[in-house]
Amino acid sequence: SIGPFGDLQAAEVARSEVEVIRAKYTSEFGEAIADHAVTIQDSGSIPVYGLEFDGQDDVVKVARSASLEPTEALTVECWAKGLGGASNAVLVRKANGADAGFVLRWKFRGDNRVYFQLAKDNLREEIWVVNPISNSAYEGEWHHFAGVYSASGNFARLYVDGELVAEKRGYGLLENSGDLYFGSFNGSEAVRGQLDEVRYWTIARSQEQIQCSMNRSLRGDEVGLVGYWRLNEGEGQDAFDAGPYG
Repeated sequence: SIGPFGDLQAAEVARSEVEVIRAKYTSEFGEAIADHAVTIQDSGSIPVYGLEFDGQDDVVKVARSASLEPTEALTVECWAKGLGGASNAVLVRKANGADAGFVLRWKFRGDNRVYFQLAKDNLREEIWVVNPISNSAYEGEWHHFAGVYSASGNFARLYVDGELVAEKRGYGLLENSGDLYFGSFNGSEAVRGQLDEVRYWTIARSQEQIQCSMNRSLRGDEVGLVGYWRLNEGEGQDAFDAGPYG
């Protein structure tokens, strides 16, 4: 099937394969037919490189920026291959201590489940969206995780592999502070495993939008995208932002 964003989606593709799409156009002046060969990719093929975290002190830190501090909506996505880590293990975090922000966690207080947590300054209001399924269902394999918040829609949602697994009511406008971290919180709350394709949006992406792009790389100029770390460098100490702000 061809989705609303122009993506061809195919079920049960065991490996990348070439297929031919035939398009027919009809008008009052006649009919035209064109064939075009396309490659359909196995949905499990997205992670080419993954940035590995040792569960001790590995971290990616992105300096605080106004472009990363929306008030109305946000979506944070990543591919992860989790194996364990600290009792409070972070996938993506933008919150300092009790300050305002969000955390997409691999686990929290020893509870081996994915959490999407949001808080206002001094923790005066909090939202915890928790996957009911244990991480034992995901460990050792690549899976896609996404947290979505909308103030106008009054919801916070958690998706796993494009499927909605948990939802809570919102608490009004977002508050953000601090730097952005991947894999740990400045060296603590460290995850053991790999991360890839970290994406940060200032819009509340729909389930259809998440499913449509989760298995492919982005251009980097998509509407609402403010940060995009492919983590494909393969070496060195820099993780480059392929989004519009660099």
